[in-house]
Order: sequence, then C-alpha cells, then structure tokens
Amino acid sequence: IQIHLQRNVLANARAFCPNYAFIFVAMMFFFVCTSPILLGMLGAVGGCWSHAMRSEQFRSRPWTLQIGAIQVPLGANTKRLALSVATLFFLNLFM
Repeated sequence: IQIHLQRNVLANARAFCPNYAFIFVAMMFFFVCTSPILLGMLGAVGGCWSHAMRSEQFRSRPWTLQIGAIQVPLGANTKRLALSVATLFFLNLFM
C-alpha cells in the first residue's frame, strides 16, 4: 500500500505543481499584505539593500577578514553573502 500511495502522491505533485506553487505564492502575498509590521519590515530591508548596493563605499572599499596575523580580503560576492545571511536572520525574526 505504501508504494501505491507514494506513486499517487508523486503523480499528484507532477500534475498539480503549478497550482500548488500559485497557491503558495498567493498565500504568502496575502499574509505579507495584511500585516503592517511585515510590510514595514520588508520595506526597511529593501531600503537597506538598495542603500548598500548603491553606496560607493560598499562597492569600492574591500572588506578584510583578520584571523590572528593573517588578513584575507573579501570580494563583492562574499560581502553580498554576509548581507544575505543577516537579511535572512532578520526576516526569520519577523516571519
């Protein structure tokens, strides 16, 4: 019975995947738009990202990671990754 059930679930997921994705996106949109705190938080995060990406200091000045006496310069992708992790942590606190 487990194989039959698993086959049915997989066939269902393949057939109705666009419907599930649309419902998921619609529900997330509904949850965010009906909460003033989430709207304000998403606006603040978007504004901070916009400011960071347009800032000349962010783009031109290299970040360095210092471990003991060793200094490692961090590239632009690493800086974006650091901002992404902080953003995901911040979003997790409010959602």
